[in-house]
Amino acid sequence: MDEVVQAYHSGFNRAIQNYSQILRLFSESTESIAVLKVDSAQSKKCLSAQNKQLHQLWNCVESLLESDDEVQTTTAVALSVHSSQSLSRRTRSLKGDNQRNAHMDGSFRPGSVDGGSYGY
Repeated sequence: MDEVVQAYHSGFNRAIQNYSQILRLFSESTESIAVLKVDSAQSKKCLSAQNKQLHQLWNCVESLLESDDEVQTTTAVALSVHSSQSLSRRTRSLKGDNQRNAHMDGSFRPGSVDGGSYGY
């Protein structure tokens, strides 16, 4: 009997140690999974809150873009109406100066913007 115990004791002892180590690893894994579940739930809560904030910010951006489009449209309409109106006094004056510089013989002498001459 002693021979049988001697022959199988070390193998049996290793099996028990391996089993204990496996149980310890399962226990540690279970604890790690529990911590990960809590962290995951907290992350989900934070992401949900940030998602709501991002959604609100996106709505603000969209409304600003719509407002900007309205301003640009209004500005474009105002500019097109303004450009279709008659010429300004300065533009009419400059055009009149150019017409006055045309001579009876058909030659043309340009005038300066300030109303002076170029020495002609």
